[in-house]
Amino acid sequence: ILFLINDSQRLYETYDEIILPDAEVSNAAADAIGGSPLFGLARTIRPSPAEAAALTFHGETEHFALRMREITDIIVYRLWMLDSRMKNAGLKWVSYGGETYFSYVSVEGVNSDQFPHRLLNDEVFVEYPYDHIYFTYGSCWALLLDEGENSTSEDYIASLVKHLYCRIMGGNGFEEFEAEYPLLFFMGSEADMMNPQTFETSDLLYARAPVWELKASYLTAYQSSELSSIASAPDIWFFSGEEETYCTRLYGDTCWKYLGDPEAVVNAIVGGNPVGILGEGEAFYRVDLDNGTAILLPATEEYDGDTLAAAQIVAADGGVPGELYLCVSKEFADLIRRIAKPYVEYYLPDTKPAE
Repeated sequence: ILFLINDSQRLYETYDEIILPDAEVSNAAADAIGGSPLFGLARTIRPSPAEAAALTFHGETEHFALRMREITDIIVYRLWMLDSRMKNAGLKWVSYGGETYFSYVSVEGVNSDQFPHRLLNDEVFVEYPYDHIYFTYGSCWALLLDEGENSTSEDYIASLVKHLYCRIMGGNGFEEFEAEYPLLFFMGSEADMMNPQTFETSDLLYARAPVWELKASYLTAYQSSELSSIASAPDIWFFSGEEETYCTRLYGDTCWKYLGDPEAVVNAIVGGNPVGILGEGEAFYRVDLDNGTAILLPATEEYDGDTLAAAQIVAADGGVPGELYLCVSKEFADLIRRIAKPYVEYYLPDTKPAE
């Protein structure tokens, strides 16, 4: 099994085409592997080279996820062809306040109502607003490494269902439940093995997603290669102390037209000296470029020059205010402040944004 996992990744990284030949499969199996629900499952996977990925951080991340999904499809196909214990499972659960409750787990069409699981009760809906409860649906492939046990037996199915509960909940959710065998788990782009004693998982695909870094390509519009979406439309947010408000979205090429040359922006940060810092509680605008990158602009013009404005470039999913550099065009900063001002005055009337 470990050989098949590693070899599938090698195939994907080595060849221009990987062909999954026709095979008779159930509807659930065909849908999960991405083929036709009929008997013909022929599928050709054509790996796209890394250099063909969109150069924004969002594009690099999407490209990585696509490659991991396709590699996982190849692994699942080969394991399913060779081992009848490979089971397709359907999952439905709800989460709130860090707790997880299952509605059902089904394995190859066998409903698991007879197996112990945690259910929501009416009191939950009273205590927690409906919009704070998250309903999640998913499907996965799972295999108990049981060294030849009968995969159609009731005990096998019961054990597999309990493993799946524990895998999704992140630990052993059953009293006096002792797992005997490791479990292989494939869902989306994940492929891992769960330790039956600790219920900890180990990653079986070692490729890592890209790490955000400051570079010019992350300051460009992003066009999804998988979705029929328009080029990225930046969002403007305003932050003042502990308050924040969403202002508006910039459509078309407005942002990219006024931002300035991306290379020049990066060079101004890398080779320049900071002109100030966004201190705790200081008001600023956050322009989320919708591609994994954000630009932080002070709400005032205190740090601006004649042609350049002070800003900070950060990762959109966790960047924090810090040093400011004269790096974006003054036109861009003025545009953001002018567009956002009416929204700030309306939603945060006690806040005084820059004139």
